[in-house]
Amino acid sequence: MLVIHFTIGFMSSRGTTIPSHLGKPTAVYEIAYYLVLLLSVGVALLIPVLLYLLVHLLGGVAYVLNVTKGRDVSKYLFYYAIYEFVEAGFLLFVIYIMVRS
Repeated sequence: MLVIHFTIGFMSSRGTTIPSHLGKPTAVYEIAYYLVLLLSVGVALLIPVLLYLLVHLLGGVAYVLNVTKGRDVSKYLFYYAIYEFVEAGFLLFVIYIMVRS
């Protein structure tokens, strides 16, 4: 997950992202990851994990259905990169919490 988010964050900051044939399976994987994580975290992390799960469910469905097809999303890639790096930071924090417990 960290590699995915740092890679996509870096690519988005450069004005591109991963191709659809890789992105769609990645979106499904991320939904599954957050479902498993939801069952693995304590109460303190429950709300952020639920929020990330919701974001990935909505975003994953939109991605698989090609909601943005034909739209110019390049102006949003910088903000998407920030989101990806914030999520990577959250994942690092979750790893830190799990290692400490």
